[in-house]
Amino acid sequence: MNVDIEPETGSDAALRAAGLKVLDLQKGTINTNLCVLVCVTCEGGVHKKSPIVHSQTHGIKLTKQHITDLTKLIPTLRLASETTDFVSPPNDQAPIDYIKIQDGLKCNGCSYVCRTPKTMAHHWSNVHKGEGSPDYSKSKVQTVFAKRPKFFSVLPVLTGLASDDMYRLYLSQCLPEITAADQKIIPAISQNEVPPLLRVTLWHEHLERFTKDKVSVRNVRLLIDTMNASKKTPWLGKPLYSTISSYMLDIKTKMKKILIPARMLLMQYPV
Repeated sequence: MNVDIEPETGSDAALRAAGLKVLDLQKGTINTNLCVLVCVTCEGGVHKKSPIVHSQTHGIKLTKQHITDLTKLIPTLRLASETTDFVSPPNDQAPIDYIKIQDGLKCNGCSYVCRTPKTMAHHWSNVHKGEGSPDYSKSKVQTVFAKRPKFFSVLPVLTGLASDDMYRLYLSQCLPEITAADQKIIPAISQNEVPPLLRVTLWHEHLERFTKDKVSVRNVRLLIDTMNASKKTPWLGKPLYSTISSYMLDIKTKMKKILIPARMLLMQYPV
């Protein structure tokens, strides 16, 4: 006995046929009441004006009924169309469902997240100029929309964990303190911990207020870094150049103000 099966109709059937899902961003740790149309193939957001066209790019042929149902559904949803429509979630949260998880980089100087070292180097030269070479760590990242993306880092290990899960609480409450402590340099508590050279030069005491953490140490090292045309950061070495130039100009100005016998004495017995 042959039974004719009626094709599915309605908005849910139209979304399935088009390979789309409606993602509630508020459930993905984003503070907004907006939703996003997500393509299950691309694992990314789709502009609210182009769901039908986007589905066709994947070779999906929609029936007239599906197109009609989608056309009626879209205006009833509060849909975001690009990353500027909402504020990205804080870093290191659970991944957002249905959105592609990618390999990326997280800046150790701020909350910036991107995909490639080249983009990170551009960010570092613009935002952290004068703080040394780009300092970043590898991370898993997501962006809701691929066009004009705004990446944020995620922790896939948190997937499916309840908000009061002990491991999740540890990562959110304790891990930041441990990470921050790793950036600090703990001073020696006894002379036995001080290397022999430092015991004689006392550099660690002279530079104590400039070596509180890894960032300040990097800044001190920049003062003695020389220029090198082969470096990708040609501005390195300029602090040392500027310091020496300022010193020489200051000496020149002071030399003009002292008496000739004093000048001759300094030339014969330079300090």
